[in-house]
Amino acid sequence: MGNSLSDTYIEVFANRGVWIEDAAIQQLQTTARNLAGMRAAVGLPDLHPGRGYPVGAAFFSVGRFYPALVGGDIGCGMSLYSTELAAHKTSAPKLEKAVGNIDGPLPQELLDAVDMQQLEHIVQASGVADLAYLQDSLGTIGGGNHFAELQVVDTLYEDGALDRKRVHLMVHSGSRGLG
Repeated sequence: MGNSLSDTYIEVFANRGVWIEDAAIQQLQTTARNLAGMRAAVGLPDLHPGRGYPVGAAFFSVGRFYPALVGGDIGCGMSLYSTELAAHKTSAPKLEKAVGNIDGPLPQELLDAVDMQQLEHIVQASGVADLAYLQDSLGTIGGGNHFAELQVVDTLYEDGALDRKRVHLMVHSGSRGLG
């Protein structure tokens, strides 16, 4: 979606199967067109409306820094891992069954092994309101747009960058959700 109203480049990187709210695209365009020094705005597949500015976007500005555009993901981590799983021998339903539900807290037997004094220290240092919130977040990847996704490479633009014969794990983990 090139931008013909100014010299700012605006694009959304997502395939047609990804549903993105119109309000998020509008926020992306408005931000790119109305902030001084803005040269590029890119919406990613997790683009969604934020408080005035979209979440799941990257902005490039010249001569200015806009702290509000950093967003809630500051401090989050994103990693790609190659697994030992062979892509041609792996099926999504079997993986889903093997992994189970990763959206909930740690099972009680794992929570029982946690050092409660250390956990209390984490609560005080992080500014989390209470221990129960932290306990519910332990073992998760955080809230909001954080995810763990098993992927198979369809197209490789740089030979040798990844092994197309392997399944890869992409993780976007949270800092604010304390995952």
